[in-house]
Amino acid sequence: MNVHPTKQEVRFHQNRLVHEAVKTVVEETLRQKAAALFQVPAPPSDSMGEKFGRIGEPVGGYTVYPADTTIARELEPQVPLMIKEIPVVLGQLKETYILCETKEGLLLVDQHAAHERRVFEKLKKSYDSATLECQPFLIPPRVEFSPSESRTILKKMGELSQLGITLEHFGGGTFIVRSVPNILVDVQWESFLREVLPLLEEQGAVKGDQMVERLLALMACHGAIRAGQRLSKEEMISLVEQLDEVEVPTNCPHGRPVFKRVSFYEIEKLFRRVL
Repeated sequence: MNVHPTKQEVRFHQNRLVHEAVKTVVEETLRQKAAALFQVPAPPSDSMGEKFGRIGEPVGGYTVYPADTTIARELEPQVPLMIKEIPVVLGQLKETYILCETKEGLLLVDQHAAHERRVFEKLKKSYDSATLECQPFLIPPRVEFSPSESRTILKKMGELSQLGITLEHFGGGTFIVRSVPNILVDVQWESFLREVLPLLEEQGAVKGDQMVERLLALMACHGAIRAGQRLSKEEMISLVEQLDEVEVPTNCPHGRPVFKRVSFYEIEKLFRRVL
């Protein structure tokens, strides 16, 4: 109804109902506009999934055990200390190191240290069991010493024989090596005896495990494959496989490492393939 003579003001008979009706229409209009502006794309249909393929993982199943059930823990199988599988021998580096490929990466074996450990343990086992096998020379090597060295040799010949080294005095400073442990045939005996004499003089008679082990370690060092010695593929394979037969394959008798590992991760890190 009109409440002003010039019709500048109009009042509704049911003012609240009209207000609510207008409010509802305005809110609905604004809601539709907002939905159009911020519409979220619908998820792909099955046809799109078939077209591009689905990416997902199967849902893992879980086994429910009763509260009083005891689940036994399986022990991991024992593996050799040296390697977990037979390595693939790749070759020889600087005629000193044997390069092998394993599942973990690269295995580098010091050929002298590896063979020295092998020879030492065989000598030690034979010495401890008093079954040290010796081999006489068909053509005995002759070694020359100074007068002072000769006197020491003459005093220590009996003790050297306990280690399987039999010497014979040939007159003056000349000695003949009659027999040696059969594992030590290819040895420069003059060099070995010159090196072992100070040890014998220092320690006295050959006795005690520590003294014997020092002498056997020196014998193994002189009787082992040398650094700079070319090996065939078969010799390299045999030497690496023998490491699983020794008691301490990680170090030579003097404490140097026998082998080192370089993982694939370390190699790829060197080439910046990984961070």
